[in-house]
Amino acid sequence: MQPTKTTILTLALLAACGGTASADIIGFDVSVDTGSLAGTSGGIYLAFSPGFNADPASLSISGFTPLAGLPGGPAFTDGGVTGSLDSGDLVFTNYLYALNDYGEALSFGLTLSFRASFDLPHTLTGNSGSELDVQITESDLLTPLLTSDPSGNIVEISYDYTGAFTATATSQYATVTQADAVPEPAMASILAVLAVVFAGIRLVRIRRCEAAQGRG
Repeated sequence: MQPTKTTILTLALLAACGGTASADIIGFDVSVDTGSLAGTSGGIYLAFSPGFNADPASLSISGFTPLAGLPGGPAFTDGGVTGSLDSGDLVFTNYLYALNDYGEALSFGLTLSFRASFDLPHTLTGNSGSELDVQITESDLLTPLLTSDPSGNIVEISYDYTGAFTATATSQYATVTQADAVPEPAMASILAVLAVVFAGIRLVRIRRCEAAQGRG
């Protein structure tokens, strides 16, 4: 007895989903107009802070625009932070420390930009989310610039316990937009398998029609 189309499709989906579910990666593009500060010394400060009983997650900062400013001094890190902006592999984690922050002195150019990619568990079970805060500062890495917001932040990106994100620019000089979503590896596999399965079903139908016409 040949397997039905439904059986074939079910087996294909099970095969595609047989691996461990991947995490959900959500990216945001951040851009800051630093033209009014061009040629002066200052800094950038980033902090990734978890809420109470937040799910373990990580955050990577990539694509830091070289034209944003040349390194003007050594970076400092605190908590769960590895790498650096200049090497392109700055990574934060939220599950070991309450405060995870990074600062680096800069000589400002016309713009400053980077991508922030949040890597969350596929299933959230915690009681809260986490937040990324971005500040443009004077060279002391403490005094905020380009914003009048009481927090001193120029950009805030947070998510709640359901995984719903909120991205806010607290200054006219900053923009933050969600990056185009990329299918997870598991979903990409499912889509590929579906394409093959439906192509096979269509081929079977064509051959049956040809066979029926040959008998007619």
